[in-house]
Amino acid sequence: MMKRLSLGLVVLGLSLGVTARAKGGLLSSFTPINVPGNADTEANGISNDGRIVGLYASDVTSSNTHGFLLSGGVLTTFDVPVTGSTATSANGVNVSGNITGFFTDANNRVHAYLLSGGVGGGFTQLDVPNSNSTRALSLNDRGQIVGFFRFTSEGSGTAPPTFVRHGFLKSGDVYNTQINFPDAKRTELYGINNLGQVVGAYSNELPPVVRHGFLLSGGVYTPLDVPGATFTIAEGIDDAGRLVGYYGDADGNNHGFLLSGGVYTPLDVPGATGTIINSINNAGLIVGSYDDATGTHGFLASVVPEPSSLLLFGTGVLGVLGYGLRRRILWPAKVRVIVTDYDAD
Repeated sequence: MMKRLSLGLVVLGLSLGVTARAKGGLLSSFTPINVPGNADTEANGISNDGRIVGLYASDVTSSNTHGFLLSGGVLTTFDVPVTGSTATSANGVNVSGNITGFFTDANNRVHAYLLSGGVGGGFTQLDVPNSNSTRALSLNDRGQIVGFFRFTSEGSGTAPPTFVRHGFLKSGDVYNTQINFPDAKRTELYGINNLGQVVGAYSNELPPVVRHGFLLSGGVYTPLDVPGATFTIAEGIDDAGRLVGYYGDADGNNHGFLLSGGVYTPLDVPGATGTIINSINNAGLIVGSYDDATGTHGFLASVVPEPSSLLLFGTGVLGVLGYGLRRRILWPAKVRVIVTDYDAD
């Protein structure tokens, strides 16, 4: 089932944009994303040509989620064409319009999927061989897909073995299931860029008491921990190596972050009780979600790495979706941390 809603496209020029400077980058043009009539909207992925995918639900506690695509000012909602499926999540999209994510079937088993050519295109169910749960979280412009899975032999239901997860990379018809952070009990892959660099999270304990982010580049695993955080999850990476994700503080709150040039910059939506950043594209556009008293909302914002890019940014080439809502600015948190040690713990 598909529904389409046309939304106004607003092009922001320099005179309309308000920009906040931060050591890790410039942020501007914050726009909420909400599927009308629903309390939960989460923006999960953005392509290098600005297409956005995510999920929504009528209630923030509901597991009955649906996917959406936001492209060219048109919002299209969809569910996977599988009889009896109870939930759909759209997590990654590329410049070819291909969409990947995961869904839950009538037997409560989770499968990954690929929509070739976008919503209404060819549907392919993806399952890592010999697995009983597969989730796809991102794909790049080369069509490579990353995510995580659990082998059938590792149990099902609520038994402790279900906490085990392994990363996978799918290139063409081949699954690489050997992507596990060294000595970790649990590895999850969340993002991949066009250079094949992968980001994700791992834990050394079951259940995962502490989760750490990581970067996998050229066969080398680099742990990533925001100093002082209770956990760190790396969600997305662009071709310039700028990395985004979120972390937790001692009070149990989530904060987004940008890691660029060895500098962590915390990013929070004003007035939100929690902020998560899920994806970044090569134009410096980021998407994610935030919580407030009215529910969970997706958002689109921008990150420009160098101050000299501000003039280019303000020429009006950036299209931002207008919902008739007051545009808010994503101000960076005041805390700026220089990375001095990449060793976990």
